[in-house]
Amino acid sequence: MNKGLSTPYNCAMHIGEHITQKSALAIVNDELWDMHRPLTEDCTLQLLHFQDDDPTSLNKAFWTSCSFLLGHMLETAFKDQYYVQLCGFPRSSIESGSFVHDVHINTPFPWNPTSIELQILGKIITKLAMQDAKFERLEVDASVAQEMFSDNQYKADQIPQIASKSMSGNKVTLYRVDNHIDISVGPMIASSAHIGIFNVTAIHPHHCPKYGDIQRVQGVALPSQLSLHYLAMEQLKERASRKSTVKTVGEIFMAA
Repeated sequence: MNKGLSTPYNCAMHIGEHITQKSALAIVNDELWDMHRPLTEDCTLQLLHFQDDDPTSLNKAFWTSCSFLLGHMLETAFKDQYYVQLCGFPRSSIESGSFVHDVHINTPFPWNPTSIELQILGKIITKLAMQDAKFERLEVDASVAQEMFSDNQYKADQIPQIASKSMSGNKVTLYRVDNHIDISVGPMIASSAHIGIFNVTAIHPHHCPKYGDIQRVQGVALPSQLSLHYLAMEQLKERASRKSTVKTVGEIFMAA
């Protein structure tokens, strides 16, 4: 292994194909570590999968990854037809029933999507899962992040505060999947292939004291390594359609 180049994923490849495909996250020197993030020093390494005795940390990373992918879905679905600005994806617990992504979609009319439209949106991520697109962690200077997100008023407003909390006081952590990049501290799963079932369950109108009137997109998903009876999944989808009360990123920053 080469320091600064090799990743937990590379280590898994030396063990075997089954372990490589199964591993979704790592623990490096007792710290959660992305599978495609280079190793920077001699370390202990533990590979995590969804059938571990205690998959709590991995489940949280899976939830975060799915929230991130809602952003990819929104930017892909609307393209140039309507102006989409992603506001952020606050952490929501698995116990809350849904992962969320807040967004402002500049439609000329109130949009209350039908169940068919929600299914079509979800299929964007189902298709991405089949492509085995990897999650890549990036770290950039705040000035670079500002340039990258100059067309998004919400991200541009968040970046200075995010950078000030980094070790250097000037870095912003990003994640990339396919052609989608967004801000997040992570960690996230290794690949979209770890997603088995992905459902967009609701898009609710939402008011944020900082951002005004926006939309809250919600979903529920299941890892590809796990299975669930159809009726049980339907119950989870119904629960995930109830409006989440988690605070927006803007509200969290206002309280900081």
